[in-house]
Amino acid sequence: MAGFASLFVYTFPVFVKPISAEFHWEAISLGFGLAAITLGLISPLLGRLIDRFGPRRIIPPCMTVFACAIASLALLRPQLWQFYATCILIGLVGNGAAHLAYSHSISTWFQRQLGIAGVGYGGSGLRCNAATHGSVACFLWASVRFRCMKSH
Repeated sequence: MAGFASLFVYTFPVFVKPISAEFHWEAISLGFGLAAITLGLISPLLGRLIDRFGPRRIIPPCMTVFACAIASLALLRPQLWQFYATCILIGLVGNGAAHLAYSHSISTWFQRQLGIAGVGYGGSGLRCNAATHGSVACFLWASVRFRCMKSH
């Protein structure tokens, strides 16, 4: 399952040193902090929107913006503000593309056996992401090389 935690939280540490070395930035970890703070501040509003309009209307636009923001990290330029703005955007839509929105769908779908659904979803999907995404990111990073499209 792709989302804020699996694609940003669990893989961010893999990219800190290479991005810092590429752009000579020292305050790259602040981007993670900005994303996390933005996610925390926007989550109550996002929860209200999910309750009001339903997850089917919230998840697709959030997932689209989230995917575009993650993909845009490949197009970073040496301006640190661009990285910070992208991290804030990831924080704004992160929970709409993650467990906050999905857990609403699961809890309404499995009314009578909510405990089983919650254990299955939370116990397997979220834990597997934590166990695998960092390793996969390291492998892909080593295989593809950062900034492989960079012109020399």
